[in-house]
Amino acid sequence: MPLSKEVGEAVKWLRTRRRWPQKRLASQAEVTKSMLSSYETGRQSPNLDTLEKILRALDADFCDLYCAMEIARGRPGTAHPLSPHFKDDAPPKRGAVEAAPHAVPDFEHGLSQLLAGLEALVRVGFGDRKPR
Repeated sequence: MPLSKEVGEAVKWLRTRRRWPQKRLASQAEVTKSMLSSYETGRQSPNLDTLEKILRALDADFCDLYCAMEIARGRPGTAHPLSPHFKDDAPPKRGAVEAAPHAVPDFEHGLSQLLAGLEALVRVGFGDRKPR
């Protein structure tokens, strides 16, 4: 799955955990609802500044984004627990298993995966172009 689609699914997962409609997040992040929809579906990719605005509007950080990407992929454990405002009793999307506090893998491994993913994100520029 392209990285832009994974990021989009993670943003959508975080937004729905906050129980926010797209219109609210778009307004808070200063993007149009149409652009947010394009990001969430992976049709377009936000640049890093826009992604930062979206995360800031959600009161999230890159660790929360990484956790949401792992959950969207169906992986049960993450190297960093989600921020409290993303936890609720709603079932996770796509059959993913919620991260349990006792199922935390090696932190350094998770961090290195996060950094590798962010590096790939920057190199590719959130698009489907080949890295330089």
